[in-house]
Amino acid sequence: LAQASVFATVVMGADFSTEADPQAVETPACPVTVARSGETHVAFADNLALAATAHEPNDFLLASKFCAAAGLAEHQVDADGIKQLLKCIKMLRLCRYTAEDIMSMLNHAVAYMRQTLVKCGPGMAAQECMNTAILLIFVAHSYTQDETCPLRIWHKHLFAQYCTVKELDTTIISLMVLQQYVLRVPEEDLEAITAQLRCTRTCSSASRPPLSDGCDPSRLSRTCGTSRRSGRCYVASG
Repeated sequence: LAQASVFATVVMGADFSTEADPQAVETPACPVTVARSGETHVAFADNLALAATAHEPNDFLLASKFCAAAGLAEHQVDADGIKQLLKCIKMLRLCRYTAEDIMSMLNHAVAYMRQTLVKCGPGMAAQECMNTAILLIFVAHSYTQDETCPLRIWHKHLFAQYCTVKELDTTIISLMVLQQYVLRVPEEDLEAITAQLRCTRTCSSASRPPLSDGCDPSRLSRTCGTSRRSGRCYVASG
């Protein structure tokens, strides 16, 4: 299969048409190892040089804790995946989302990724695994934020060399089926995940000039959306 096809069917070949019954998705027994509070991912220790590419001083640590909290295995995180995750966090900061907003997105995405790993198994390769995690961050940001960054912007900056926007949209539906279209995460779970992701210092993204590489936050346009905080929902990806 082509790369994009692998990504689109990363959820183990279930029927992911829009008419698919979410209740029909089977959940094979596949335990996910969840990190203890404050634990980092071992793969980041082997790629410390990439910390220099982080937009904020704490972003490398935050990304490491995200992967550990989500239950990603060592073989599911490589240097390319770390770069991609740091680029995702950088994009969110350039969109001028607050540190609290970004933490909320990552908290929800951790919960979604855990459920995805339970249903898909540990056999996901590093590239598919990280792309799935980043796309779940998109889903989480669409759910938690009133102003959202369109899918086409995520595709342009994060997925342009991997698949088309249409294939990305199809994969979103696949991942939504795995969540049974329910994106609300219990408050106690969010509090536990927050404790796992909390940095040693406050991560701030306020009042920052554009990067020297010319990446202007204003180029990452944001469009108004609707906050979706309870029950079933559909993530608009235009």
